[in-house]
Amino acid sequence: MAAVLRSLLVGLLAALPLAVAAPGLAQSRAASEPHLTQAAVALMVESTREPETERLLGIALTSVNTHVRRIAARVVRTSRLSALRPALIRGLADESPDSITYEEIASAIESLDGARPVAERGSVAGGEPEPPGAPAATGLPRLRLWPWVTPTLARDLLRATECRLPDGAPFIAALVDYRPTGTVNRGVVNGEGLSDACKRAGRVLAALTLAPPGRAIRAGVQEMVVMAFDSDHLACLEGRTKPGKAPRRVTPIRIGDSAVQAPQKIRNVNPVYPQVAVDQRVQGLVTLEATVTTEGCVQNLEVTRSVSPHLDFAALRAVMRWRYAPALLNGEPVPVIMTVTANFSLQP
Repeated sequence: MAAVLRSLLVGLLAALPLAVAAPGLAQSRAASEPHLTQAAVALMVESTREPETERLLGIALTSVNTHVRRIAARVVRTSRLSALRPALIRGLADESPDSITYEEIASAIESLDGARPVAERGSVAGGEPEPPGAPAATGLPRLRLWPWVTPTLARDLLRATECRLPDGAPFIAALVDYRPTGTVNRGVVNGEGLSDACKRAGRVLAALTLAPPGRAIRAGVQEMVVMAFDSDHLACLEGRTKPGKAPRRVTPIRIGDSAVQAPQKIRNVNPVYPQVAVDQRVQGLVTLEATVTTEGCVQNLEVTRSVSPHLDFAALRAVMRWRYAPALLNGEPVPVIMTVTANFSLQP
């Protein structure tokens, strides 16, 4: 088994364009080792008990590929591999402070030290109560999209696991709950209709899930995380990766917290009313919180006011395909967090 894992992890050579490292950093990255793909590094979460995994993660943390470094830090954090803390500290010293990888590595270090990272602190048990009508308050698991660590991980993982999802249902869902540090305590993939390969992809992503910033973590409270492999949704997110430009950390601005104006919707997709909800005469207004990128994509999405599981999912599936003219601040596009709604109404 160990030999098979080593062969898989080393054999998946990089097939995606490399992100450009910050000036002067490329020379400090390992050049003599094979460049692991994003999927290969993500799959290491399955084999953290293998001695070879620690060495390979150390290599991944020095990769010239920004995305690979990011995912390696997430694997170390979620797997609680404290032996790699020195490697994370060295990596942090090499990172530009405004890079998305810097944030991921810093969060991993804090989590390994037993704390919830600063960016997520204030949401531990005893924090602010959930808003009225939120899924947790109604007894339903909160529903949200899995926020892709990197924009091209989805397709890379499907190729690596040989998972083939049906075109009409490109989703995998997992029910998860969290530790106080924000990492997953337990994740159970809904395997109905999924091949073993797709169940494996779901397990990997469930293991790499983190509690969202600002979320109160309460014992026993679960949420349903939807991993969307929708081609239209992924194409929009993947379009954000521009050749020759390293991704930067840009904190989204919440609409109402500054002078930025809400982005204007330029493409609408109406939700499909689930037949089971029609038969049961279930209707109402589903409220969601969305992050809209500087390119107008819906990147993160979660239900904040639930009607029913069927209508919540229908709303989530439609809103993720909406497109916007990006919000502007001082003439520059900025990512924003905003509230959107999907209304389900039946004729009398």
